[in-house]
Amino acid sequence: MDKRSPCVRPTGAPIFHAMGDPADTMRPVWRTRLAAALLAWMGLVIGATLASSRLLESLPAGSLPFVALGLYIAPIPILLVWSFWAMLREPTRR
Repeated sequence: MDKRSPCVRPTGAPIFHAMGDPADTMRPVWRTRLAAALLAWMGLVIGATLASSRLLESLPAGSLPFVALGLYIAPIPILLVWSFWAMLREPTRR
């Protein structure tokens, strides 16, 4: 029978022992696929914003609302759900 407090983490124990068999070390968030997708989307938004005058000239008038919706609005809930899912899942061994 172990007499130690359940709050004391023994050396060499997993970081989140209550979540099953997690990683020994956490992978930094900037080295995940989510971070790459966020950076790509931010780059796309900045590029489209800087080129917006040229896009207004070259795209048909009827497609502008769909382009704006697809570029600026639609990725936000997708990335938020992906972020929430990535936050809640167990860390993996790398």
